[in-house]
Amino acid sequence: MTSLFRIAVVIAGLAVLKSAGAEPVNESSARPLDFTSQTNAVRFSELSLRGDPSGIWETRVGDGFRKGVTEAGLSLGLGLGSRSFGGKNAHDLTLVKLSLGHMVTGVLCEDKCYQGNFELIGEWFGGGQFHPDDAYLVGLTGVVRYNFVTGTRLMPFIDAGAGVAVTDIDHPDLSTKFQFNTQAGLGVRWFIDARTAVTAQYRFMHISNAAIKHPNLGVNTSIFYAGVTWMF
Repeated sequence: MTSLFRIAVVIAGLAVLKSAGAEPVNESSARPLDFTSQTNAVRFSELSLRGDPSGIWETRVGDGFRKGVTEAGLSLGLGLGSRSFGGKNAHDLTLVKLSLGHMVTGVLCEDKCYQGNFELIGEWFGGGQFHPDDAYLVGLTGVVRYNFVTGTRLMPFIDAGAGVAVTDIDHPDLSTKFQFNTQAGLGVRWFIDARTAVTAQYRFMHISNAAIKHPNLGVNTSIFYAGVTWMF
């Protein structure tokens, strides 16, 4: 019995070894996972609207900013002048705008079509007039913006602000280098990832010296901006 038991154990062991060696190797399972290809296979729209990996959104991209989020932006603008409000000339401008903003609220009016965040922004703009003649223009503006929540990567906003400016645009519409500027407009951000957006905006800008000296007919320009915004 002892010999027969030993023979049975040896035969069973050989059978196990043979079956293990005969099993084909699955090359796909042996190969390490290609996480790069799997990531590339994910559609961008699905990736960008998942949970918030950046910490700037209430829940996910497009669902409204958290209070305290900061914005930095760079935009280039083309201004087309008009003779509105009594101005004698149409003043055409090219401008560069730098902005730094801060979300002062979380999402307001939740579940309403107008839900969104209020933001305070400081802007510096500079550039020049190229029609009817050459002149420089620089200024600072404080802006209040309302960012609408859409639940998508497309985030519209409206804003308005006022500040100061310095220019050598002169007669017949202005008479001093120191001026005030008032602005109002609307725009939209398109988020290409959780923190970065391309921005398009329309602003109407009025420049005058509040009747410090005459003439004071003012410079009135419709400005079309395109730029990039970073959130952090």
